[in-house]
Amino acid sequence: MEILSIRKEPSSQTNPGNARQFFKPKESGLQRLYRKEAPSIPEHRRLGETSIAQPISRWLGTANSLFSASSIAAFTLRFRAAYLIAPLALALLSTSCAGSGEPLSTACTPGRSSLLSSTDAEGFNVIVFGETHGNSQSPAIFLDFVCRLASTSAPVLVGIEIPPSSVDAVRDAARHGRATVFEDLFWAKSRDGRSSSANLVLVERLVRLESEGFIRLVGFDKRVTGEEAFGSSALAALTSKGLRKGTNEKWVLLTGRGHSRYEDDPSSLTYVLVNSGRSTKVVDLSFATGTTWACVMGECKVRQTGNRECETSLKPAEVVSGTRFQITHRCIDSATASAPAADSARDIDR
Repeated sequence: MEILSIRKEPSSQTNPGNARQFFKPKESGLQRLYRKEAPSIPEHRRLGETSIAQPISRWLGTANSLFSASSIAAFTLRFRAAYLIAPLALALLSTSCAGSGEPLSTACTPGRSSLLSSTDAEGFNVIVFGETHGNSQSPAIFLDFVCRLASTSAPVLVGIEIPPSSVDAVRDAARHGRATVFEDLFWAKSRDGRSSSANLVLVERLVRLESEGFIRLVGFDKRVTGEEAFGSSALAALTSKGLRKGTNEKWVLLTGRGHSRYEDDPSSLTYVLVNSGRSTKVVDLSFATGTTWACVMGECKVRQTGNRECETSLKPAEVVSGTRFQITHRCIDSATASAPAADSARDIDR
């Protein structure tokens, strides 16, 4: 295929010996295709029309005695082909990374915990994490799992055992500053481990994930007097925000170990979930040793936790016919107490 023709342009001077030669490439099929598709590329970025390309073109004109016409044409074609292919290659690379299972948000800290992977959620509608409130490790493990699942599965509904209004307070604080979160009664006055500094950081990161479209977040503790049946009220809060039974939405919930136990008790969230026909996996988190912030008989303080005998085990159980249910016990070596976030805020203000 002929891609270049050479012709002489007569000089404006009368002396033919001083006439200069100019090379003018003849368009190939690929060049014509590029020219037809070029409107999608800004005009000022095309080869030969940018402020950088113009001096290069002039230099090539003066250096034509050093390079053959075919070499210049080949260079031009390769440059233009690379210009077109590069964005496509970047797009393919981005797609590959998105499907790699790595967390996709700055709210996530990949590699923090290898305790669970997204495959642990396969075959279940709901994953319930049962924790001892008031430590730094449980929220970190929970966030790590949410990040792993959100990067490979959609949609994901994340539920936290705090009032819905307290989740809204964190959403507002993301816009107006963290100090405003303590205008919320729960974050300002609650003394149990759910209002810990570690839990506030968890909710802040979940709010960021929600704002980026990876999850939907709900607080499912709607108790007012403390006398309400926690299991049924929590399920009502979740179904008001989530998709109904029979959809492919995953629920990932964080609650106290007392609520995650499967037993016929009004306080058991797991019992209500399983008996509503939702396949449920409980991840029971316990500690071998360490400290936690806990309230006992109205006295809230740092306390020792763990019995040094906890173990990791898998205990599948068929508690309701036709509904899959599984309990996984996960033992963490050590816990570190996390006091109420309001205490830390007051210490900073002093």
